[in-house]
Amino acid sequence: MKKIHKDIIWILLIIIVGTIYFTIIGCEANNLTTPNKVKEVVITIDDAPIQNTFDMLKVLKKHNVQATFFCVGEYIEKDELHLADSIAKYHILANHTYSHLHLSEKSLFENYDKEILYNQIIIDSINLLYSKPLNNYFRAPYSAILDCQQDTLMMRGFKMCWWDCASEDWDPSISVKEIVTHNMDYIRSNDKTILLFHLSNNSVAALDSMLTIFEIENIKIKNLDY
Repeated sequence: MKKIHKDIIWILLIIIVGTIYFTIIGCEANNLTTPNKVKEVVITIDDAPIQNTFDMLKVLKKHNVQATFFCVGEYIEKDELHLADSIAKYHILANHTYSHLHLSEKSLFENYDKEILYNQIIIDSINLLYSKPLNNYFRAPYSAILDCQQDTLMMRGFKMCWWDCASEDWDPSISVKEIVTHNMDYIRSNDKTILLFHLSNNSVAALDSMLTIFEIENIKIKNLDY
């Protein structure tokens, strides 16, 4: 009878020791798991060059980051301050149509030469002036483009550039704090984010605040081809 009791005690001890051992091993394994990935963000800015472009450029320079500006040819041609040149020195110019056209409501065939091709010539000429590599990035204003139009542009060598998170900074009723919170919630929940900004007063202030947060949280800025 005593032997049976001893056997039971040994079995219980083995179970207890085994449980403790595998618990420790499990904790160590958890500690060895891959750490959270570094968040990566691409900054894109639509409707350039317009008012506040210089202010936005100052913010980007302050934080030493590069952005892609989707430019409207008509704005470039009317710009007496040569803002597109200021953008091109340190950033990337890309195609946003010549007149900010709502493509889905128009014939691409009738508007291709002026709205897309001519605007691309304007963009390329400025990029070449500053020895920047040519790109074929295209973003439709208002995100308004038919599938067939998109297919045609891609067949002609354009790269459609969508976004993951729109800042909603075009709405003056949305505060800087709300823009920052909206964007940061998305960025923190995703490994990679293509971020859409515009050039309102709130856009400039919000991006400035966000870039400070990026530095604190070690969020990396990437270009479109990342």
